[in-house]
Amino acid sequence: MKKNKVFLLVIVGVYLLALIINFTVAIKYPDLSISTPSFLISLILLLLLLFYSFFGERIYRFMIIIGVVGSVFISVVQYYQDVIYDIWILDVLSALQYPLYVMYVAPLFGINLLLDYTPAMYTLSVSIVFLICLIISVYFRKRA
Repeated sequence: MKKNKVFLLVIVGVYLLALIINFTVAIKYPDLSISTPSFLISLILLLLLLFYSFFGERIYRFMIIIGVVGSVFISVVQYYQDVIYDIWILDVLSALQYPLYVMYVAPLFGINLLLDYTPAMYTLSVSIVFLICLIISVYFRKRA
């Protein structure tokens, strides 16, 4: 149990470091290029998230569910951006994408160095990563 808490602290530390390193690049992409440190810290965070899926607790699954739903929501908003800004209710809903983008997509944005996707497509691929983490977490939770 103590190892679980230490590992959680490591994930939080790497997450914050990845957020700090990738924040500006994720917001300004493609005007700014993704650097090697951005890629490496994002890769480390991705591997830690996948590894933590094997023994993550309920709060981890809850955050991953928010990540899946939020990433899909961001992708939909970014694809239909021109239509959304004409209707004020949808404009208010589109304002929700920015905090979700910063919380869930920006820390992993360095991986886009390999993929070179548009931000909307990359957000959709991040939702697939979160969905894989959720499936692994639920599968191993049922086996335990």
